[in-house]
Amino acid sequence: MDAKLPPKKRITMKDIARMVHVSRPVVSVVLNNPANSTIRVSQDKRKAILDIATNEKYSPNPAAMILNKKKQNYIAVFYTSSLFDTAVALFREYTIQFRLKGYQVLHIALTDPQQEIEQINYLASIGVSGFLFFSSILRIPHKNLPVPAIYEFEFSDEADRGINRSSARSIYGMTRHLLEHGHRKIGLIGRHFHVGNNHETEWRRALKEAGIEPADSWALPLAWNADFAAQLHHLIDVEQVCAFHCISDWIAIFTEKWLLSEGYRIPEDVALTTSDGTFLSDAAPVSLTTAAYDVMETAKAKVDLLIRKINDNVFESDPAETEVMMKYRIAHSCGCPEKKMKLILWEYQDRSIIEYRRPTYPLPEELHPEYPLMTEDEFLSWRLPLQE
Repeated sequence: MDAKLPPKKRITMKDIARMVHVSRPVVSVVLNNPANSTIRVSQDKRKAILDIATNEKYSPNPAAMILNKKKQNYIAVFYTSSLFDTAVALFREYTIQFRLKGYQVLHIALTDPQQEIEQINYLASIGVSGFLFFSSILRIPHKNLPVPAIYEFEFSDEADRGINRSSARSIYGMTRHLLEHGHRKIGLIGRHFHVGNNHETEWRRALKEAGIEPADSWALPLAWNADFAAQLHHLIDVEQVCAFHCISDWIAIFTEKWLLSEGYRIPEDVALTTSDGTFLSDAAPVSLTTAAYDVMETAKAKVDLLIRKINDNVFESDPAETEVMMKYRIAHSCGCPEKKMKLILWEYQDRSIIEYRRPTYPLPEELHPEYPLMTEDEFLSWRLPLQE
């Protein structure tokens, strides 16, 4: 039986320095590329150092990094399989915004609690600067994490209140819009609702301001709800609830698909509005009136927040409120006049970081949308066009 070879020793900066006949700080400058270094290295020496580091598979010693309190310009973004709708656009925009700030992004797909804690500990050990949680299984409090962090969605008390995307307020605006169409019974369709839920609160506020007391049955949760079809039929056919706001484009499209399959016409029999503003709202059989997240501004605000926490070494959630307002786009699902499609997005293409450096070319006048994105004030003061 062949004897096992002894494990190969990890090569260090000191080893590389000895092989190239330079000092260890010179090797550190080449491998770490610090912006404030005053050490100059010739191209020949730099190439020799990099060649050895590559061939010998050099990697920093995690223990040494912790002792030196050295941080890498890396952000770890955690997510689970439930990444869809606006989250996909935000996910990409965060990556772009961090890159523009000089940070690389590591994408960590979470599978189970043990893997999450292992990843958190490992990433901290190699000097990752901060964490952004799109979702989390463990939902560890900020103060118990090894590096500054922010949570994207408000799934716990640990969520940063620093950036409020005003999604709940958009439900108030959309409910008012359906009221203007003459609907008196307006339902709310979402994944789940609970006491104090902001989405339900804003929906109820709009109805109560119009003198309408909504029944609890008008708020229909779809998550783990096998009876949704019977409940929707009852709401529409018996209770005469003939308008609904869906809390996401994804839910609205499936609701629309179900309504059409059951013989209901949109918007003649049932009117719909939604929130998200993804390209899916235009791809629906009946184009959806939607409230759109300002993805870029949201990402910029959150990235700035996390970088401030990293620079100030803050390990607490941010109690401040900075609201990023949503924009509104009117289409046909609510009952507004249908417009002919002027421009078809044949292939959806994400923005890349390169586009920040390209000039932007405006659409030709004939392709301008009939109903462009509106601010909240413009939307709430907008009036239905007179029918001829």
